[in-house]
Amino acid sequence: MRKLTEWLSFAKDNENCPRLKSNRPKILKTAAIISWVVMVVMQIVLLIRFNGPQLSDSAGFVRLAELDFKNGVFYPSKYDMAAPYISGNGIVNILILIFHFTKSLKPFFVLNILLVQLMLFSCIYIVKKLFANSTVHYWFTILFCLFSTMFMEVVNVRTEIPYTALCFFALAVFYSDFRFKSVLCGIILAIANWIRPLSIVAIVVCLFIVIYKKDKFRRFIGVVAGYACVLMLIGGISYASNGNVIYQSTTLGYNLIMSANDEADGSYMSEVFKEGKPGYIPPEQAKTMNYKDYDEYYKDISIEWIKKNPGKYIMQFPKKLFYLYSTETYSSSTLYNNHVRTSGMEYIKSIADKLMGRSSEKFSIADAIACFNQCWYMMIALLFVIGTVILLKIKKWRGILPLYLLMAGFTAIVVIIVGGARYHFPMLPEMIIPASVAAQYLTTRKKVKMPDDKTA
Repeated sequence: MRKLTEWLSFAKDNENCPRLKSNRPKILKTAAIISWVVMVVMQIVLLIRFNGPQLSDSAGFVRLAELDFKNGVFYPSKYDMAAPYISGNGIVNILILIFHFTKSLKPFFVLNILLVQLMLFSCIYIVKKLFANSTVHYWFTILFCLFSTMFMEVVNVRTEIPYTALCFFALAVFYSDFRFKSVLCGIILAIANWIRPLSIVAIVVCLFIVIYKKDKFRRFIGVVAGYACVLMLIGGISYASNGNVIYQSTTLGYNLIMSANDEADGSYMSEVFKEGKPGYIPPEQAKTMNYKDYDEYYKDISIEWIKKNPGKYIMQFPKKLFYLYSTETYSSSTLYNNHVRTSGMEYIKSIADKLMGRSSEKFSIADAIACFNQCWYMMIALLFVIGTVILLKIKKWRGILPLYLLMAGFTAIVVIIVGGARYHFPMLPEMIIPASVAAQYLTTRKKVKMPDDKTA
């Protein structure tokens, strides 16, 4: 508890950091600690009680790990080359390591719990760097820890928690005074990219920080060097294993074609791979293809369709943004032991039917938690907008601009490819930080005094 108190204590005065003053630090500190305890307890309860199956991508990662563990190899191996794509490389290999000791997924769930703590404390560190001598980090802790997604997601074998935790840990390192912070940041981002190929956005953000702060360019070179070394190591091990240099997922073509066909609506569309659809490949042709052939084939027909139908493709962007940010129910399925699919509007309509008495099923505790989580998310989204307006109004948005760029980059990748609610998980910390600024400002009702943020 003393460690947690140190993490949540006031940052030392830093004349280069923005200051948001509050007269209620002790109450907020206590509330932050209680919120953290509640989150951890809920994570442990779900860890103990959950005994359901893994779904969709999660089930796929488990199957890949079981196959390669049985064959005594790591992923991707020669047994995986004929698959339509390579995906979740880091996750699958973590599972293979776990399977050497136990066939249970519980160790992975424990890892997820630990990574959520890493994500939380990394973000707290960043917030304290951006808003020194303030209570914004307390508000961040409260908004983060009472977000039910942060305990519901821990029993899913997905890339969301590991990638996001490592990404923000890398940024926290980059903001730190550690001597070799640049190289270490690059190493961590490369490991994160091994799990989910989004780290290029964070690298661009690091470049922006260096340019904006007029720092020595060698600081960015260190990030690239650390990143490149790990990619070469991963690629080299892959080449020795299967004859191909594979250092990240190869799902671009597979995902892109879901948005590049006449029936596309911007959402995940597996029907495109059925017989008679553009993504269908006859079995006799598929027998001669490997993951590179699939990726090239899907990208070729997708790019050709986009060239012929640029208007239809662009018109999907608003829909993708809606699918991306409208709901926060994708993790709620774990409350039902993954026997109820909770992604999308259909689930929300089923909840509404229960509340209105139009359903034979009773409104359950799981339903209540899912509803609370959706409402909490909508509140954070509203506070995010308010916080952004506040930072713009007081002309102190530049210090936090790297986080907005990170969110914009992640969003752009999703909009270009395919929309889906759970893809916004890496954007949640970026949303909560400005929301925390708004929460403090609205509760204190005091004028926000912040010095020049040029070096924040």
